[in-house]
Amino acid sequence: MRLCETLAWREVAMKFFEFAEAMRPLVPGKLSRAPYLRELISMFTTVTENEWGTRNDPITVVSDSTLDSMTSRDNAFTKKLAQAIHSRLRIDNFIDVIQDLDDAAKMLIVHNLEQFGLGTKIDQLAFDAANELVNILHEKAKITTDDSALRREIRIHAALAAYRQELLVRSRGCQVCGASMVTVSNGKSKASPQIVFLDSDTPEPSRDDFAVLCLPCGEKYRLAHTKDDVAALQYSNSRLLTQQQLGDDLAPLDLDKKLVDLLQRIKALPRAQRTFDPNYIVVPLEQKLTDDGLLSRCSDAMAIYERVIRLESQALESTGQFSFNRMRAQIKAAWWSMIDADLTEAEIFSRLAMWIADQTGGDQYASEVLVAYMIQICELFNPEDLTGKVLAA
Repeated sequence: MRLCETLAWREVAMKFFEFAEAMRPLVPGKLSRAPYLRELISMFTTVTENEWGTRNDPITVVSDSTLDSMTSRDNAFTKKLAQAIHSRLRIDNFIDVIQDLDDAAKMLIVHNLEQFGLGTKIDQLAFDAANELVNILHEKAKITTDDSALRREIRIHAALAAYRQELLVRSRGCQVCGASMVTVSNGKSKASPQIVFLDSDTPEPSRDDFAVLCLPCGEKYRLAHTKDDVAALQYSNSRLLTQQQLGDDLAPLDLDKKLVDLLQRIKALPRAQRTFDPNYIVVPLEQKLTDDGLLSRCSDAMAIYERVIRLESQALESTGQFSFNRMRAQIKAAWWSMIDADLTEAEIFSRLAMWIADQTGGDQYASEVLVAYMIQICELFNPEDLTGKVLAA
């Protein structure tokens, strides 16, 4: 059960000194009481280490002796200080810091909070701890104004923090412009993803309520966006989900590892023999592929490798080391699982090649050549199979 649901029957929030003691694993090192509180408070306020002791620091007028007392007595934590902290509250940073802890540290905090009456779990620790902190500040500062916006911010950012890594892996690039999530400057690369929330009213945000954008697209979206922009990103999420499920469906097919022998023979073809066959006929490919770029790639590959694959497959099959029919059936089954997804011809081609390479440990280029061969012999993208199907151009 979420904390926002349990607050109705909890009479009072825990005291600040109890909360501070429970959060000890959050701060590295064994700091003494006053330095520890300064470090902890900096994690949930806009106060940086450079602002300590300045007028921007809510606890600048608080002495070390008072901070020491705050670690053991509730009356040392004043209404004025609670109001000052609340005015500089940066709850999203606090959530991120908790989420980034390893599971052992999170479990220690979970156990500590339980000692003070707050039951929670590792997967909702950041959410519950952030809400409890707000409860403590509101009670001490005597804040009675509506805080629904802040509670919503906590709910959204806790979900974002929990899903961040999965979203970045799933996106593969900006969901608006397709740009890489990595920027390069002075020979160094740095990830620069912007994860935006899609204006959902759902009580519990899911992965599909967020989208991964590059820095320019992310800033533009946050500055202003329309319902159409949101709809486009929601569609992008549904497409990514389909592709993710597609990958899960392909994995159990267990492509024959013996196929790697054929891939190795393709890769090992001497450069001197990689010449275009003047008798090669491209018509079968032209009848099935509408993507000009992909058509050119497959045509070039077949003009060089069609005869090699055909002869090498026959040689391997004659020794009992390889079953061409089994390979054909497995690759065709994988292709069938893709044609209902919203994928372009080029995306299907690339996914099939990556799947073959991953399943066999074989070469990526050789795998692409093999997929081109399967298209050539009418096993893939056969117009008869695609009756009633619409593939993106």
